[in-house]
Amino acid sequence: MTIFPFGGKLDKENRWLKVAEVIPWKKLEGVYAARHAKRGRPCKDSRLIVGLVVIKHMTELSNEEVLESVRENPYQQAFCGFDQLVTDKILEPSTLTKQRKRLGKEFFEE
Repeated sequence: MTIFPFGGKLDKENRWLKVAEVIPWKKLEGVYAARHAKRGRPCKDSRLIVGLVVIKHMTELSNEEVLESVRENPYQQAFCGFDQLVTDKILEPSTLTKQRKRLGKEFFEE
């Protein structure tokens, strides 16, 4: 796996980085955590899941296509909270479906 530090290497004018600046990630993290059990398997990172869902919505791609797009795009990876280039599989497409269902429409409206 190639490691590519994002620090100072990405164009701050990129649309994904601009959108990332206006999303209240900390607030979403709290709302996200409240919808997951405190016991059992730890939940997936809120920034990753919310980032993937936003990218899916903005690009109108399938779960599989979104995951492939993010794997290939360092700007989308930065949007999802990665600080290094990830070339491995990010997660299973079914995980994204399960997380969207678990969060519910209200989460995304909020």
